[in-house]
Amino acid sequence: MSDRPLYPYGSTARLRQDVLRVLGVLKIATAEQIRVLTRPAAKSNKAHRNAALDLQLHGLTVSEGHASSGHKLWGLTPAGLEAAASSLRRGAEEMGGTARGAARHGAAHALAVNETVIAFVRPAAGGSGEAGPGELSAWSTEVPLPASGSWRRPGVGSPRADAVRYAPRTEVPLLLVEVDCGTETAATVAAKFERYRRFFQREEQDTDGRRMPLWRTRWAGPERTGHPPVAVVFTGPGPRGLRRRMAAVEELGARYWSPAAQDKADGPREAVPVVVTTLDRLREHGPDGPTWWRYGHGGAWVSLDQALEP
Repeated sequence: MSDRPLYPYGSTARLRQDVLRVLGVLKIATAEQIRVLTRPAAKSNKAHRNAALDLQLHGLTVSEGHASSGHKLWGLTPAGLEAAASSLRRGAEEMGGTARGAARHGAAHALAVNETVIAFVRPAAGGSGEAGPGELSAWSTEVPLPASGSWRRPGVGSPRADAVRYAPRTEVPLLLVEVDCGTETAATVAAKFERYRRFFQREEQDTDGRRMPLWRTRWAGPERTGHPPVAVVFTGPGPRGLRRRMAAVEELGARYWSPAAQDKADGPREAVPVVVTTLDRLREHGPDGPTWWRYGHGGAWVSLDQALEP
């Protein structure tokens, strides 16, 4: 029998579960991001690094290279993804795939998505110290939305949400999130709203023969009229530049978010509610502060539930 300890880096079971749960949601993350989401009062992320190393020895985690900042990136192996699903109490169909290849070019977009989730879950800067609405378990990332095809195999043209928050006991029970790092044109970002609209419009028949939106088969909960909202979180250099980019996407995407929009072929169509903010503003005020600007409702910053009022 080997005298080698089972977990030579000295991690606890709780810390290993923390790592599995965070990576099960975010797919790829630094030890510091794992610390902030699970033990923000800890002064160092060394314990989380050790937990990731112990899990690596058991074939559950894998080093995915380094972020542009130099911090090591961690992901899950297929066995780790299965362990994370058990810890999160999610079915395999809800977990998505592993993060292989996500670390190319420093994983800038993946890390920005992580920071967006952190800004929702952690308290706003200078706030009361209470956590934001929705714990980590309310979140999923890289979520395929089949405008055609199936949940497992979405058809061509189906959107993939950067993140989804499903918190049925909150004022906004379902929120689909896009994170824009400025690497795509404004027209490309605006065109995503059309793909979301096609997904929202897709229906299927339930066991009683009634037609219902496909998205409700996964995210049941309190009824809200209309399509679920899409939030776009912009990040990049300079608040003025970001404001101009948000305005450009608003103008180019008006045919999708405007209630008055019509398509000559399809006729009137239900609008997609779109709210936008910057990552810095979300960090500063949290999702319940004066953080959001809704397209078509002026440029005032309001809370998320105010932004989504009719």
